Parts: sequence; C-alpha cells; structure tokens
Amino acid sequence: MREESTAVTSSSHSSNMLNNFISNNSLIDPPLSNNRYTWSNLRISPTFSRLDRFLYNPKWEVLFNSHITRTLPRPTSDHFPLACEDSSPTVRWGPAPFRLNSIALNDPEFKRNMERWWDLSAQKGHLGFAFIQRLKSLANLIKPWQKEKFHSLSSAKENIIKEVDAIDKKELDTLLCQEDSDRRLALKAELNDFSLKESQFWFQRAKKLWLKEGDENSAFFHRICSSRQKRNIIHEIQDEEGSIQNTNINISLAFVNYFTNLYRSSTKIDPLFIDNLEWNPIDYSEWSPLCAPFLEEEIKGVINSFEGNKAPGPDGFPISFFKSYWHLLKEDILAIFKDFSEKGVINKNMNNTFIALIAKKKNYSHPKDFRPISLTTSIYKIIAKTLSNRLKLTLPDTISGNQLAFIKNRQITDAILMANEALDYWKVKKIKGFILKLDIEKAFDNLSWDFIDFVLKKKNYPPSWRKWIRGCISNVTYSIIVNGKPQGRIKANRGLRQGDPLSPFLFVIAMDYLSRLLSHLESTGAIKGVCLANDCNISHILFADDILLFVEDNAFYLNNLRMAISLFEKASGLKINLTKSVMVPVNVPWPRALDCASSWDIPCHSLPLSYLGVPLGGNPKSKLF
Repeated sequence: MREESTAVTSSSHSSNMLNNFISNNSLIDPPLSNNRYTWSNLRISPTFSRLDRFLYNPKWEVLFNSHITRTLPRPTSDHFPLACEDSSPTVRWGPAPFRLNSIALNDPEFKRNMERWWDLSAQKGHLGFAFIQRLKSLANLIKPWQKEKFHSLSSAKENIIKEVDAIDKKELDTLLCQEDSDRRLALKAELNDFSLKESQFWFQRAKKLWLKEGDENSAFFHRICSSRQKRNIIHEIQDEEGSIQNTNINISLAFVNYFTNLYRSSTKIDPLFIDNLEWNPIDYSEWSPLCAPFLEEEIKGVINSFEGNKAPGPDGFPISFFKSYWHLLKEDILAIFKDFSEKGVINKNMNNTFIALIAKKKNYSHPKDFRPISLTTSIYKIIAKTLSNRLKLTLPDTISGNQLAFIKNRQITDAILMANEALDYWKVKKIKGFILKLDIEKAFDNLSWDFIDFVLKKKNYPPSWRKWIRGCISNVTYSIIVNGKPQGRIKANRGLRQGDPLSPFLFVIAMDYLSRLLSHLESTGAIKGVCLANDCNISHILFADDILLFVEDNAFYLNNLRMAISLFEKASGLKINLTKSVMVPVNVPWPRALDCASSWDIPCHSLPLSYLGVPLGGNPKSKLF
C-alpha cells in the first residue's frame, strides 16, 4: 500500500496482505482532497509516501455520506495529519454568551487596562443589581479586546502554519534550497512560543481538570473542545406532545417548556404525622456561628478555595477573575454580603442561572433524558459556598446516622458495610425479609422549598438563617443552554440546583425526614428491619438519594412501610420512580416475592444487588463478584 515518489525497498508481501485485507472486507480507501502523500523524510533529497489513510466499510459510508478526507498542515511532524470531516453545511445557532478566558488574567495588557475598565463600569442602584450590571458593562469593554487579542494570536500562528505548509507543498515538486529549509526550521521553532498561551486557552474550554498538571498539547485540548461541541449538538428532540422537533427554535422551545413545567409545579406540605418525630434539633449555642457577620477573611478564603477554571454562569466571569482582582472587587462584594445579612434577599439578577444539559444516555430522545447542571453567577456561588461551609458544621449532630453522604467522617464504605452486615445477619439467622432499593425521580429538581424550610424549623435552625436559605434557593430564574446558546427565562418555585454549593447539604437535611419517620415506625413496632445485637436495628440506609430499605416479610410491616413512603412523597414533593426501583427477597420463596413486588408495582430481582457500585450479597468466590 506504500505509494512513493522515489524508489524505496518495501515488503511486497506485507503490502499484498494489506491489499487483500481491504479487498476481502470491502473497505473503502477515500482519496485525499488536497494532497498525494501523507509523509516525507524532510531531507534535502526527500522521499514521499502515502503511509496513512482512513478505511471504512459501505455501511459507514451510508451513515456518514457527507464527508471529505484531507491532510492538515504539519508544523512539527514528518507526517501530515489526516482529517475525515463532515462536509455538510454548518448550522448557525446564534451568538454565544460572553465568557472571560482565564488566560487574559495573566496578560500584561489586560492587567494595565483592568483598573480603568472597572472604574468606567461603575453603576448605581440596588447593590446586587448594580454589581451584576457593572460586570455586564465590564464585559462589554473586555469583549472587543479579548476578541482582538485571541484573534491576533490565532492569526499569527495560522500564518506560520500556512508558510510551513507552503514550503512542504513546494517540496513536492522541487528540491528545497538551503534558505527554504532553514526558514522551515525557524518557523517550527517559532511555533513553540505560542504553545503555552494556546494550551491555556484550550484548557479552560476543554475543562479536563485531570490534565491540569500535564499535557500542554493544545491540539489535544482543541480536539476535546471540538468533539465535545459536536457531541453536544442536539439535532432533534421530542416535545411534550410527542412530536419530533428538528429546528433550532422548536428544539429550544421543547426544552424551555419541559423545564418550565418541571420547576413551576409546587407541593403543599401534608403535616400528618410529622410532629411525632424525634428531630434531634441543633443546640442554641450553634446559632451564633451560623449567623455571625460575614468578614473579609472568611469571604476571601471561600473564593480561594474554589477551582478557578470551572465554567462561569450568566455573568461570564470565572472565580479565577475574583481571585486575581479581589483588591478591586472586595468593596462591592463586602457590601453585598452585608446587605444580604440584613435583608436575607438575593437580587434576582445575581440569582440568574444557566442550565447546561448533560445527556444521561447516548440515544436520548426527550428533554427528560438530560441532567440539568446549574451554572450560577460567581457572586451567588461565593455566597452559597460561604453559607454551606457554616451549615455543614452543624450536620453531624442533627442528621441521622443512617445518612452517610455529605457528612463529616461518614463515608460510602460505611453504607456498604452496614448493608452487607444486615444482609449477612438475615442469611445466617434464616430470617425472611425484603431489601428495597428505591430510586428518587428528579431528586433535586422536585424538592419543595416549603418542606426544606419546615425541616430546618423542626431542627431549630434560627429564623434569620432560614430566611437566608430561602433567599438563596428562591427567586431563581433559569435559562436553558441549547446548542451553546441560552434560551428562555423560567421562574422557578421549587427544586435545588445541581452545582449550587448549598444543594447537597440542604438535600440531606430534607431526606432526614424520611430517616426520622422510618426510625419512629420501627420504634413503635409498625415496621421491623434487621435487628442486630446490642439493640442495633437497621431499617434503612441512605446515601444522599440512594435509599436502601430492610423490612421483614410481614403484610403489616410491608403495608406500613408503603404508607410511610407515600407520606414522604406528599410532604417533600419527591417521587419514587418505581420502574427504576427494585425489591429483592432474602430467604423468601420466589412466588411469594413476586406477589409482594406486584402489589408494590415494582420489579423483583434476586441477589446479588448492585448497591453504590458494589454487588451486595454476591458470592465472594465468584468471578463476577
């Protein structure tokens, strides 16, 4: 398969084998649209060869019929990179929102301009509103500078690559003079000057944090961004009426309508039975540190604790900007914190939120197949992180020991060990029972704000703190990022944001109601779980929204457990997804197990049960375990 411009000895046997392989498998070897060869040895009297090629079968050709194969410039290698590209027309989705690239923060020109730009951006009005408007004004000043700066960087590199490519193409037809050969070497050396800046630029866009200490290959980052961008393009989606939408306007409308319905539904608390629970409230001595004044040292420490290259929200400014220019921003930020402390309100402009869509599965078809990740403004994220740092200190004393997520000194391994110990006890004692693994549908999205406030009140959190929390999680407006552009404005009245620093801790506080309810039922004999020695009973294990229940095989216990779950749903706004949940019998005859599962309308599985990534009840000697 070697096609050479000069005589080079090669193995005809190997070439014949490859030719036969291509022929026997009906593979297609597409022609190059812009070159004859893919390699040369770069010597004074060069040898050219087509060593590299794409091969595909006819089925692939049918699926991807609009494509071209071409070589790319080779600024450093002796091989021309190959590209097999989609040649169909590019879809224009509109302008993208502003995002400050972190590379600008280290640019001397940016540093010289920043103080002047900040002074020019000053605004009047409510503190939160004025701050967001000031950032918008600042963005308008930075935008043309950033565009020109990175365009000139890109253009300079592109010109070098074009010149190297022109010399390479010239070499195809004639021997290079010494001047051209030296010029090519100099140009390749010059490209190294762009590597650091370009790798930083693509690093932020690639957001591959696991590479933060390593590879500076900007082409690698570029491929991540390009492939992710293509992969994230949504070409069609099913709307709420079941119709397939494939235009940008209708695709966007389908997502906006779906999330409007999701976040605007509300649930009224059903107070039945709640007041009988043992809430284990926090001590009054914890009120003071929770509601203490916000000091500069605390706020600055929170800002420095963030990963600087996280994606920014609607304001377009990453946390790294706040780190670098704290000396300019701190006066405004401290004033915002003081105002929030006194009024307990987050201005709606500060609480605007982008929703990034992450597909849960490869073959998505409906908006529900996407996980919404919230991108908040940086100033909101700083406030929420400050509050969450205070809140998490109170959790070990008030959250049930059955909840093992997001609590200091509690780990996922504790949940796995507890589950295995409970199961082993039943097996050894030959006790008949059921394990229920329950899945909560849209856990963060469906949680009632009134329910969160109710549980906080029952746990004796101070009124001012509850007002702060309500101020953070309410007054939220969402825009959905569809194909890279924000769409719609949705006013929410329930749900927590995935990506909000407060959300995990507020969620486990809300879930503690279920834990207290089940413990109460167990203590009164309404349900019976696993009764270990030393009065250690296990009726449930929680790891955030992963629920594992243990109940002995008894109609009375099973009915009471089901009523408890129904009560939990009515009170919290959360809903158990029965189709994704499972009932597993232990020492229970299979016909009886099927009857019980049918009455719950839940699938029935046998052991082992996958729990938190570990096979629960598996045979340790089995290769599958």
